[in-house]
Amino acid sequence: MPRPLLQAQGPAALCPKCGEMIDGWSETGHGHKPKPGDVSICVYCLTVLVFDAGCKPVLPPPERAAEIEALPDVRKVLKHLRADKLENAIPPPSKRGLMPRA
Repeated sequence: MPRPLLQAQGPAALCPKCGEMIDGWSETGHGHKPKPGDVSICVYCLTVLVFDAGCKPVLPPPERAAEIEALPDVRKVLKHLRADKLENAIPPPSKRGLMPRA
């Protein structure tokens, strides 16, 4: 049975692709906060990110981007997020006047 996703707040950072505020994450029950090298996905622009040495989300090195996007768990989450975006079509917070954008 899949483990539930746990929601957590973290230090705020901006997505390096779309500039939306990223201030939390979901994890799959492994009981850890993001650490350097962990993979993340911006829920606003669906860009695959990795956490750098300071645990800030950054774009992965170009030579690793395709490899990371091909991981089964990443593909599954991207598929789910794409379907959710199409179904709900909710604009990101900055487009709704809720949060400042970079």
